[in-house]
Amino acid sequence: MNSCVIHFKCFGQQKILRNKGLILTSFFLFLIVNTNYFWEGILGILAFPFLIFRVVAFIILAIILLIQIRKGINEKFSDKKRVLTIGLVSLVLVLIYLKPYGIINFDKLKGEDLGSSPKLVGFHY
Repeated sequence: MNSCVIHFKCFGQQKILRNKGLILTSFFLFLIVNTNYFWEGILGILAFPFLIFRVVAFIILAIILLIQIRKGINEKFSDKKRVLTIGLVSLVLVLIYLKPYGIINFDKLKGEDLGSSPKLVGFHY
């Protein structure tokens, strides 16, 4: 009987780790999308395959989210960890969908180039 209790606890731990993996993967994709501005130029020719990777990862996470929602409906959303996972992954995927180039627009934050500032009137060199 003791082995059944240990087995049940191990099964529960696997479920928790699976949900953590889903949450970590979705946040990792979120970080990649939001820091795209900084490292996209470094990739060079690998930027397009990496874009395909991000799109495929987004689609896979969306499919897994739909599966989790279906399981949640079958459980009548009684599992709090599943509800939390659904909420966090949904938030991340919606943010990525609404802001595919990142939440912060770094082009607007860049500012004006100092070399193109207007000349001051009255100064002669």
